[in-house]
Amino acid sequence: MIDGDIIEVCGDGQVVPKGRVARERLLEIDTPKHGACFTDDATARTATLLPPGRRGRAERAMQLVDRYDRYPLYLWNEQGTFVNESLVEADTPRPPLPTQR
Repeated sequence: MIDGDIIEVCGDGQVVPKGRVARERLLEIDTPKHGACFTDDATARTATLLPPGRRGRAERAMQLVDRYDRYPLYLWNEQGTFVNESLVEADTPRPPLPTQR
């Protein structure tokens, strides 16, 4: 676990290349980065849903690679919980507020 929206995965060749240990981003999730308010809460919630060393199922919306050479993923844990959706429902991500004019 890196933070609330970045995780380390070991690829099986289906979504992430086989044997590649990579930092990947949870698609459509934006949690606070290290040093920001709520970072520890967001990281803990993600770790609860995706405990280290556990298997899950991953999907990419398209053949995307972000600017950091990561594969943005939708993830389901071993229990079948859609992790991305669970984080949104728990209000873990803290997206920037829209600018008022």
